[in-house]
Amino acid sequence: LAKKDWEKAYEDLKMLGVGGRNLLRNSGEERISDNKNFQPIDYEFVIEPNELLGKIVTFSVEAKTDNGTDRFQFYPRKEGDSWRAVGEFVPTTEYRRYTHTFIYNVEDAQVLRIRHYRYENTGTLYVRNAKLEIRDRATDWTPAPEDIDAHPFVVELAEAVFRSKQNEERIRNVENVITALGGGS
Repeated sequence: LAKKDWEKAYEDLKMLGVGGRNLLRNSGEERISDNKNFQPIDYEFVIEPNELLGKIVTFSVEAKTDNGTDRFQFYPRKEGDSWRAVGEFVPTTEYRRYTHTFIYNVEDAQVLRIRHYRYENTGTLYVRNAKLEIRDRATDWTPAPEDIDAHPFVVELAEAVFRSKQNEERIRNVENVITALGGGS
């Protein structure tokens, strides 16, 4: 690769940050939902959502409302299914990060939806930097690798790093079980 390609790749890698891989597409831009023109806010998954079944995941999002009293819920949604909220927040008038950890259990979901209560709310909801990750706590927002305008090897490298971290965690879990059973040093 040319030096400029390496420099671009290095800048893109720095942008990925430390933590879990974001599983939501195009989640960085600000999105708005008001009570007059109710529009749910949908985020596409970057993986097949059924791969998440039974796993502990954490959803986090920066949110605010213009009045500090409106509520919003989020939930994985599949077409034709009634909504079942996974989490609910009442944001302040300043952007703040809200997080919720849960066991993913919705088969065949197409999107992760944010629902601004239409009838109870009086203001406007603003959200940005949404993130869904396979882990038991939220990490700083990073874009999904698929959203980065990078040299193709950067996306492949990011995926390899993500898989490596998952394997390291599995090894630690096995070591802990062995130790707990009295087989470790």
